[in-house]
Amino acid sequence: MEATVDLSNIKHILVDVDHTLYPRSSGVEIDMIKLINKFVAGYLGVTEEKAMEMRASRPAVYDSTLDWLQRAYNFTDTTAFFSSIHPTELWRYFPKNPELVKMMQTIKVPCSIFTNSWHVHAKNVTDYLEITKYFKKIYDLPSFGFKCKPNLSAFTTVLDDLKLPAEEVLLVDDAPKNILAFEKIGGPGVLVDENLKPRENFRAPVINEITQLQKFRELF
Repeated sequence: MEATVDLSNIKHILVDVDHTLYPRSSGVEIDMIKLINKFVAGYLGVTEEKAMEMRASRPAVYDSTLDWLQRAYNFTDTTAFFSSIHPTELWRYFPKNPELVKMMQTIKVPCSIFTNSWHVHAKNVTDYLEITKYFKKIYDLPSFGFKCKPNLSAFTTVLDDLKLPAEEVLLVDDAPKNILAFEKIGGPGVLVDENLKPRENFRAPVINEITQLQKFRELF
């Protein structure tokens, strides 16, 4: 049975960027990983192969590669990191999505971007997809203190800024762990999964492409 969720009281929608606004199969992540390994190698003075090994074996206490560099190696130049790891020629990876533009034109609930990435990358994606003007704000990793989703503080920081309880905010994301974390504080979620992979004990609705949000008529 398809999962259902009551979205009639939603006052704001938080939308992730990578693998949510465009498909995971695009190849962006593959090249991003290569760029991250290259950056880490340059900063630590090791080969890219060694950098890849070090990243893979970093202790679980670190949320991300950036968190690991900041806390374990006193790294501070986050602008250099972010500007080095994101592909910019997005047309090489995925086409524009006219149906997404149409959807954003008709959605009646205010939307914002909520990403573990950088605001510049988020805007590059939304600019390319021609949907930037439909988002009120971009909440990026620096704006919520470099504590990635699914950390509780990431959610509470954004909710505090929105001045809304979790129950009135919808999270649209490609990471099940983020949806589950948001549900724990009372917020509904919709998972975007290109492959519609079955998951046990996962209550949130799953769509395989962002424009399928249109089936939730309460939002339009």
